[in-house]
Amino acid sequence: MTPKEALDRLARDGEDMPVGWWLSGPDAYFGERIVAGVRRRLGDTVEHRRVDGRADPMELGLWLSTQSFLGDPRLLVWRDVDGRVAAGRAMQSLWRAVGPRAGLVCWNDKPSSPPAGSPLVPVDLTPLRGAAWAALVRAAAEQRRILLTPGALALVAEASLPSGHVAEAVLDRLALMYPAGHVIGEAVVADHVPPTSSVGLLGLIAGVLQRDVRQALAELTRQLEQGTPPLVLLVAVSRQMMALHKVLAARAAGASDAEVRRAVDLRPWQWDQVRQAARHWTAPAVASWLERAAAVDQRLKRSVGSESVWLTGLVLSTAPASAEAPPR
Repeated sequence: MTPKEALDRLARDGEDMPVGWWLSGPDAYFGERIVAGVRRRLGDTVEHRRVDGRADPMELGLWLSTQSFLGDPRLLVWRDVDGRVAAGRAMQSLWRAVGPRAGLVCWNDKPSSPPAGSPLVPVDLTPLRGAAWAALVRAAAEQRRILLTPGALALVAEASLPSGHVAEAVLDRLALMYPAGHVIGEAVVADHVPPTSSVGLLGLIAGVLQRDVRQALAELTRQLEQGTPPLVLLVAVSRQMMALHKVLAARAAGASDAEVRRAVDLRPWQWDQVRQAARHWTAPAVASWLERAAAVDQRLKRSVGSESVWLTGLVLSTAPASAEAPPR
């Protein structure tokens, strides 16, 4: 099943929802959308748990199956399920726990298939490319009643690949600025998409801003392997984090979004990215991250230690601390 087919199935009213899903592939954008769709179908209030790597399926099955009749439904998201564990008998207790009030999403970045006999629906999360990606962008534009010329559509698709978050931000912006049915050309779109020279960094920046450590680490590794200078990576992410800190500080001082936007002076696509990130960070957490970034900057400039180790440590520090207060 494709991600679009899975999302369409989750969106259908009145249809029995598959309560178990097996996601295979690294596309975090569609993976998280499917997880969100399962949450919505389970109800307004859902007890949500995430685990990574090796875990005890019997304990997880017990957790899924022990909610009270009047309690909230439960959703378990298990990343990087060990193949030997998935094929073992102990998984039967987890399969039995899956039901109308107990959802399960198993998600492996590498190609994999659900074990025989499991109730999980397989979804291929291999990142889309070429014509398939352009078709998805076109469908998203049509949903917003946006008419793009062929050149404008190609520009949005190229500039947002492979980030669905960027494509959505660009299209939402255009939908707000122009009436339904208005034909939008390349010249207009060019002012609302990130420059193609920075597209390769978008995954890293988005991962840090969304506090998605897995995505950020994968993109960091890819950029370093491609030979992108470490200082370029550090500066690109730090600039967006500094803008985020200004946004959070201004909001805390009572400024409106319009006043905040004038203060940070960002292009439309950058503003959308930072505004969304503000849901995941607090001002003290960003300040702490920027202090670490400044220390890494000095070490990189003095060639102290391993560049990849310093940057990896900085990316790992984006994970929310257990005692951190949620943003307001």
